[in-house]
Amino acid sequence: MRVELPQSQPPLGGTPIPAAAATASATELRLTSPPNRRSPHERWVKALTAWRVVIPALALSVALLGWALLVREAQGRKAMIVMARSTPPVRSTNATITAEGLAQLKELQLTRSRALIRERKEIPPILSQLEMHARRLSWTCECALRPPVAAPFGLPNLTLHPVSLHLTSEENTGTSSFLRFAEWLRIVSSLPQRSEITHLDLQANADGLGSAVLTLHVYSANDHAEASTK
Repeated sequence: MRVELPQSQPPLGGTPIPAAAATASATELRLTSPPNRRSPHERWVKALTAWRVVIPALALSVALLGWALLVREAQGRKAMIVMARSTPPVRSTNATITAEGLAQLKELQLTRSRALIRERKEIPPILSQLEMHARRLSWTCECALRPPVAAPFGLPNLTLHPVSLHLTSEENTGTSSFLRFAEWLRIVSSLPQRSEITHLDLQANADGLGSAVLTLHVYSANDHAEASTK
């Protein structure tokens, strides 16, 4: 704050000051203050609390609240319809087995047992056949036969022979690696021996499918003596 004072009066005995000059000097005495400068925060608060902003925001809030209460709440009260699958019929286990039914069960057992290998030494020719088909389809195949597992799934007359296979695609073959691998899987599924793929891990590269790691399970019957000695 700046205070502007009138000019000092001459000492006593000097020339007297006219009345008009004294009045002008008194008028010059005034207080001046710097302009009222607001901070950016205060300007933002003032802009956001203005009626032109508050009224539209309040109207939008009321509209959203009404929509939530009248529309969403009404939809949530409706019953939810769940399309569940029907329960499979329960088959009676006390049914009388006829001679015809027993013959069908024996035929089914013979058919399934023919798909089982009898000795462990039958597995290497199967793996050689799979490796030959893999090379024909431009795959490099590496096979590793793991130790057998006796009585899998609690079946005493069965032996499990796990096999690890690693296939790597050859470069610049001109054909899709996915199609070649699908063809090789079709050959595996068409083997006359009972086998199944239990694990499959695929790795892609810039040209498509680069490699595949899988586990093949081959089953044999009455091989417990050999399984215990391996």
